[in-house]
Amino acid sequence: MSGEANQVAWRGVQPVAGIRGIWPAIDSVRVNKDGYAAAGATTVIYTVPVGKIFFLASALLTSKFSGAISTYAWLMARTPGDADFLNIVTQYYYVDGQATNVIQHSPALEFATGYDFVVRTGVGGPIGRAGIYGWIEDA
Repeated sequence: MSGEANQVAWRGVQPVAGIRGIWPAIDSVRVNKDGYAAAGATTVIYTVPVGKIFFLASALLTSKFSGAISTYAWLMARTPGDADFLNIVTQYYYVDGQATNVIQHSPALEFATGYDFVVRTGVGGPIGRAGIYGWIEDA
């Protein structure tokens, strides 16, 4: 297990190995990303780097709409070939309004190298901002 050799002496604790999907490994890197999309746009928030696994611990989608047509805002995961894979959060509008959804996953959802996280809005003018939080580890 990695960690400073004398950590027990100066902190009084032994480094703890990660528990896959529940507790990040010692050498993991935290990821906190967000992005914005408006009026039928798609914006990539984050792409899982080569040789890594991303663990999605929580996500947020907040959006606002002014109009009188039915439309959507999404936070989605896409495959490395940019095919839609998972709607993490979906918000539907028929009239003016705003919404915020926060979700947490325990254990965290795992995504392999090349997966994208995107915020997408439907035609008609909704504005959406999405954020993801998690960590990456070696694949």
